[in-house]
Amino acid sequence: MALRTTVTLRGDREYVAALTSLQAPAVDRVYRAALKAAAKEVQERTRTRYLSGQVLRVITGELRRSIEIDSRDLPRAIEIGSKLEQAGPLHFGWRAHGLEPRPFLSPALDSVTPKLADYFVEALEAQTEKARKV
Repeated sequence: MALRTTVTLRGDREYVAALTSLQAPAVDRVYRAALKAAAKEVQERTRTRYLSGQVLRVITGELRRSIEIDSRDLPRAIEIGSKLEQAGPLHFGWRAHGLEPRPFLSPALDSVTPKLADYFVEALEAQTEKARKV
């Protein structure tokens, strides 16, 4: 179970100009760094805030341990989720079986989304600093 979210970044002119001035490999590095940092925070928040017994009762910790990051599609996309069969029904609910939704991944994603631009700015600054040193 992985949630798909599309985010469109619209930054100030300075940020957009700096990003467009980089060549393709450097832009990919910015996207990779920013998406990985954001994904790690979503993963950590999911594990510590939403799967710590507050949203779902923790018995074995299997679901918490199963929250993984799949970065195969970087720099264009990154996925965060669980491959456990019970992850989807626990998150979204299963009306036919009387299981109410108890979201754990989307609240973590929602809490990190406002900071996404910061991750891109940090990655861009790091990349431009590297370019200056070369």
